[in-house]
Amino acid sequence: MRKLIAGILFLIIGYLFVTLNNSSMDDYSITDERDGKVYPVVKVNNKYWMAANLAYKPQKGGGCYDGSGDNCSEYGMLYEWQAALNACPAGWRLPNDEDWTELELLYGMNETEAEKTGERGGHGQNMLSQQGGINLKSGGFKKGNGAYKGMGKDAFFWTSTEGAEGGGAYARGFVDGSEKVNRVLKEKSSGFSVRCVRD
Repeated sequence: MRKLIAGILFLIIGYLFVTLNNSSMDDYSITDERDGKVYPVVKVNNKYWMAANLAYKPQKGGGCYDGSGDNCSEYGMLYEWQAALNACPAGWRLPNDEDWTELELLYGMNETEAEKTGERGGHGQNMLSQQGGINLKSGGFKKGNGAYKGMGKDAFFWTSTEGAEGGGAYARGFVDGSEKVNRVLKEKSSGFSVRCVRD
């Protein structure tokens, strides 16, 4: 009897393993043990992406839009680049430029467009929509001079990829009313949203 039960459990586990690894997008959630916050997660090809903006408060280099905790609850924290590098929970990391490119290709951007900088493609609003799975939130941003702009309209997300000779870092930008996805080099003192990824 025990052998039969063990065999059935083995088959069930094997089935789940095959199912999860062969689907392009599956739903999960994780709890950040540092503060108890729960984040939805989607599996995109062979990587797991948070489907909500990170809201973990670092010791320095991060804050809520206009200093309002309500804005953090809705849109997550805005991080300076150095803080963003270490903001993700254990086992997760800040996506690099290639991670974002892979995501853009999945959403329909062609490779020629994906290699460009500036405004590219025409799939920005799809990536911002809940129906798109990744559900990017328009949390606005903080300029290098400390001014806040664009909450509920614009979204910028850090990558871990630096520019040449450390001159700024790459980010992805989504601007209200535009279908374009911006691949831009920004000042590291800017405050942008963070999505975490796990291999």
